[in-house]
Amino acid sequence: MPYRSAGRRPRESFLPALARIIARIESRAVQRVRWTWPAMFGGGKDTATIWIESVYVFGSFARGAPLCGDLDLLMVFNHAEGPRPLERIVRAHFVARPAATDIVVASVSELAEKLERFPEAKPIWSFADREWRARVAQIPIDKSAGRFERRTDRLPLPLAQFDFHSLDHAHSVVDAIETGVLVSTWVPMESIVPQPEHWEEELQRISGIYHDRLGRRSREVLPFVIQWIHAELDTPAIGRWGSERACVHINAAFVHIGRPSLDVCLLYRADVSQLVLAPHLSRQYAPGLWILARGEQHPVVQLFSALRAWVSLEEGSHTVLLFLKDHLLHKYGVELFPTRRAAQELIDSTHDGDQADERVPARIDGRSLLDLVSKLEIVLVGDDELRVMGPASELAEALAQRLGLSGRVRPRRGGASE
Repeated sequence: MPYRSAGRRPRESFLPALARIIARIESRAVQRVRWTWPAMFGGGKDTATIWIESVYVFGSFARGAPLCGDLDLLMVFNHAEGPRPLERIVRAHFVARPAATDIVVASVSELAEKLERFPEAKPIWSFADREWRARVAQIPIDKSAGRFERRTDRLPLPLAQFDFHSLDHAHSVVDAIETGVLVSTWVPMESIVPQPEHWEEELQRISGIYHDRLGRRSREVLPFVIQWIHAELDTPAIGRWGSERACVHINAAFVHIGRPSLDVCLLYRADVSQLVLAPHLSRQYAPGLWILARGEQHPVVQLFSALRAWVSLEEGSHTVLLFLKDHLLHKYGVELFPTRRAAQELIDSTHDGDQADERVPARIDGRSLLDLVSKLEIVLVGDDELRVMGPASELAEALAQRLGLSGRVRPRRGGASE
């Protein structure tokens, strides 16, 4: 694993943290919560009344290990007067983010499934029985009990370092990586050497703007993020701006700095091909960037596999010729043609006749077409100008229609947390 273990500690050392968690739950009793749904769930606001029914321990602590890496808790809640909130909403209102503690949240109706997943789980608290210290003391010590292995251990970051909607959501990301829907890459921070003097002017401008709006710890990470983007660029830098303070969106890379959100649904957008999770620097964990990209089995890649077009290339190179629509806002785009003949006709019509034309038509299709347009803001096909934004499925359908490929693009569902 790329991250360092937090080290194993005597199980008794976790009791003060457990005491604080239980005290917080008891003091809050019933809570009326309000939240905004993420875009992947349609947006909008909701409210509900929630309360904690019971708390279980699981993992190495529940199996009686004398030394534990962390404290694993299963917190069971009930709700009324509204829809079921996301796990992170429940967690935030009752226990926040205690150190060295992994908390799984489940509703009462989901408890049986969770207990099947964690058969070693033991109940230690409920409003009917608050003697949690006695329940913990009844767990027999087993010196042979080793580390509790989780499916999420296969991820390059521990759960404590990023925000996720539910444990099932994190598991779905593991499944997506293992089935080729997503591609996971870990970039150690030590392999990145920020060199601002070599950054493009637009990257320097973007860096300056974000430096002023980020907090201190996020500013420490920002130069590494910009340097990584600089090394990846093969088209002009385009700052699209993130929706939150610690989100940086440049070209097709959407970067979340701090305690990043595992919003892989962003990879269903036309203008995002890489989700970059950049946690704050920590002595506890090895620093780095976690890159999630679409794999060959991703539904968006499958959609674009049916598309093909022609572009203009610089003769003797593989560089696609782009156009700059707005010099002030750096709006770059590409012109696509349905046939080689259409591309050649445009080249011939703009040839001045005095010198050999430096442009040649070239075919681009499938994944290459998707990767190109994701980095730009405009796609021009004939007289139609398409914005690269919103669902990638809508852009694929619009391109298919204008390129004479209607009927080849059929959206399908699949992947991680669509």
